[in-house]
Amino acid sequence: MIDNMIDNEKAEAKSKEYGHYLQKAILPLYVKDHDRNQFDYIATLTLVTYRNNYVLLTAKHALENIKDLRKSLYFLLTDGRFNPILSNPLSNVEFIPDVDLAIIHVFELYDGKLYFDLNINNFDESLINSKCFHWIGYPSSRSKGAISGKKSPKATVDRFIEYNSDSIKMKTIRYFHLRSKLKEINSEKIVGLYDQNNVSNHNGTKRKGPKLNGMSGGAMYFPLHDRYILFGDKNNYNAHFIGIGIEHHKNTNEIIGIHRNLIIKKLDEYLEKQNVTVKLGSTL
Repeated sequence: MIDNMIDNEKAEAKSKEYGHYLQKAILPLYVKDHDRNQFDYIATLTLVTYRNNYVLLTAKHALENIKDLRKSLYFLLTDGRFNPILSNPLSNVEFIPDVDLAIIHVFELYDGKLYFDLNINNFDESLINSKCFHWIGYPSSRSKGAISGKKSPKATVDRFIEYNSDSIKMKTIRYFHLRSKLKEINSEKIVGLYDQNNVSNHNGTKRKGPKLNGMSGGAMYFPLHDRYILFGDKNNYNAHFIGIGIEHHKNTNEIIGIHRNLIIKKLDEYLEKQNVTVKLGSTL
């Protein structure tokens, strides 16, 4: 059986801290079923900023069978309303033909969220823990299912959103923060390991982890030493974004991600085709 998790209490505690904080850089993506007037969870979005643009990244396979993307893609706001992601007429979804990547180009900053800054490329590789990396996203198995569009925002808040003194917790779905040994990495992909039947707890015991359906599009990153800042709001939760996860092969226990270098290359190609992106983007 493959021991794919790092088995020590300190690493587990630090991982939980990272997960709780960095879930602010991902969003659960909902698709509206207009016939049934309900919202169904389908995948994870990762929020990034690049060349003065705000972009949501996810796996192409999660979106390519949706008939009307502009009228169908939503995320849940903390006030109980569903926000249409493509409401701005300039917003756009770009499918990358040769990569399982969808670029959702938006023109707004979402309050309370964090963005991985893809403009940052120069870093000291000695500060990276290259033995393991993290993948954070929303497995479908941790979703409470479809949310009725007939509910009032107040009813949705009462059932699905929990307000604490220092945070707001979405109860519609729970994130999963996977820490994996690094098997392979190059300029196009990241490969790690996840054995669903052999997930380590902080006390060294094992448990069965969730299926990874729905994790597609979630952020993969290397944790960094506390003294080196690369993440959005300049605090002690430092992370170097390395890509998004897209696949889990159960027969080999491999998890596969798209490397940030390939994402940046595809973003450059996309932005070169746009005439308004650089003018309209906000900066972080």
